[in-house]
Amino acid sequence: MDSLHHRFASTFDLQMLQSELSSELRNRLSDLVQTSCTRPDWILLGFEHDTLTAILILAAPTDFEFPVEIIPLRVSLRHRDASAILFESAIQKAKKLGASELFCYELEDAADATFLSSLGFRQWRNVVRFDSAAAPQAKPPSPLLPMGSNFERHMIVALIAQASEHSDDMQTQYYRERLGEIGDAEMMLQIIESTRPDKSWWRVALNAEGQPIGIVIPIIGFGEATIGFIGVSPGVRGRGVATRLLLEARSVVAHHGYSSLSAETDAGNSAMHRALAKSGFVRQWQKQEWRFSFL
Repeated sequence: MDSLHHRFASTFDLQMLQSELSSELRNRLSDLVQTSCTRPDWILLGFEHDTLTAILILAAPTDFEFPVEIIPLRVSLRHRDASAILFESAIQKAKKLGASELFCYELEDAADATFLSSLGFRQWRNVVRFDSAAAPQAKPPSPLLPMGSNFERHMIVALIAQASEHSDDMQTQYYRERLGEIGDAEMMLQIIESTRPDKSWWRVALNAEGQPIGIVIPIIGFGEATIGFIGVSPGVRGRGVATRLLLEARSVVAHHGYSSLSAETDAGNSAMHRALAKSGFVRQWQKQEWRFSFL
């Protein structure tokens, strides 16, 4: 153990990391840094003697004052005690920065569940990721799918609250019970706003009377185009509204130069899985998400 040590990175370490990592991990780290999802002093480096053996990254959607996720870019449980110290240092750093909770995806090793549980993480959602195929040709906004910039903020909050009612997403259910429907919607919008989104990307679905019945919010999160929120009012679900919104979202991001769009949803939200598949998204993976609460 005396040969094992760790420290948080500095700006000067970024060049070293570029040479140490594979091209895939190098690109991932560069994207996180360049999009302000992390910064050098949120990157924890573990060494055995003088050899870099572990990298943990604290990250947030964009430019948060505190992290919301811990990303094990390179971690081995061969030295279990050293890995635990590394994670605990990252957790304490997040706490000092003001985080109230921290999320982490299960790693590849079968012992991950026991390891994360021993650190105080608890199983959260089973998350399924979808990626869009090649984006359809960009087109002007439909009159029945106007831009979100046409709506006042309080209207967006109300629409998110309405569209989240009876959601099959366990995280949405949890925060609605804890914060109330408006509190949950307000928190969701604040997280989205932290990514400095362009509201002209957002699309609101209207019914024949011109009343809002659904919304999709594409954002740039963790360096990629992704769905920040999508929801449809309970009374019109199953009528293709979500599919139309998702197709429109793909068109929007294509217009702004993005060739793909991702979405993550609860494994139990089968209705959203169907809508994503119908609108050209392809299932990529399913992972267990873990949550650490500081409260």
